[in-house]
Amino acid sequence: MGKLTIEWCRPEELTSDEIFKAASWIRLLDVEFYGLFQLNESKVFELIAQLFFQPLSELSPTLLVRHMGSLAGLITWFPSDEMFVRRIFVLKQLLAATANIDNIKEKLRSFEGASRKVPRDALYLSKIYVADANRGYGLGGRLLCRFLEESRVLVRNSILHVKHDNYAAVALYEKYGFVKIDSNDKNCYCLMESRLHF
Repeated sequence: MGKLTIEWCRPEELTSDEIFKAASWIRLLDVEFYGLFQLNESKVFELIAQLFFQPLSELSPTLLVRHMGSLAGLITWFPSDEMFVRRIFVLKQLLAATANIDNIKEKLRSFEGASRKVPRDALYLSKIYVADANRGYGLGGRLLCRFLEESRVLVRNSILHVKHDNYAAVALYEKYGFVKIDSNDKNCYCLMESRLHF
């Protein structure tokens, strides 16, 4: 296999079609969460697309990658001590677009466990995605390396949540030095951390 040639880009550099493609990936990553709000697919895509440009959202900053000329994946992160504020911001945006919010509060409780026990002063990997057609080229590793570079620049440990049964993702994270630090979360997620070494 030859050298992997990629092009990094930010949401403001994307075409409108690419923005909606990236929004569809975010929805796919969090299909259960977005499903709670019972919004039609185009409205969800529209809201997610707006979140790429909102500094207080979970999707800012987002870094995307093109491979062989087409959008191939994305990664987004933020400081772990901002998790609550960023998640509330996203929640407010979604609730404002939702007609029936009576049952949503109770349903949201099933998601609250994933944000407990997150160390402060770390860099939190919020989302990472490689499109199906672009898997097998090492793009996941390149995205993860970019995130780890950022954590070194900011002198912060790196943390992330991953589902226990996402064996491929767990293996990738372990390959890049992440270890499980909490695996008893009620939502079937475990917390993994990569510590800086001096």
